[in-house]
Amino acid sequence: MRIKLKRTGGLAGIPREWELDEQRLSPQKRQELKKLLRRADFFALPSEVEGSGRARDAFRYELTVEEGERKHTVRCAEPEVSPPLRECIEWMVKTVR
Repeated sequence: MRIKLKRTGGLAGIPREWELDEQRLSPQKRQELKKLLRRADFFALPSEVEGSGRARDAFRYELTVEEGERKHTVRCAEPEVSPPLRECIEWMVKTVR
């Protein structure tokens, strides 16, 4: 499994990217990652999570997961990030430095 997270927007507007290949993770971290993705039901999420559009300076996220033949990307703004998806994003930021 390969995962890529892009964050754009915010007050400074400085884009950031994080990438990881699960093969480089410890077995414990691999299990954490898979559990978070299942909890978020990641592959069932829409490609674009629409929202109110009121938060002009909010971060925008693009999370892509490739697992075998499956590849899915979810794009959303900070206010529309569901709690389970937020856990995935925070885990990526914390784990990939």
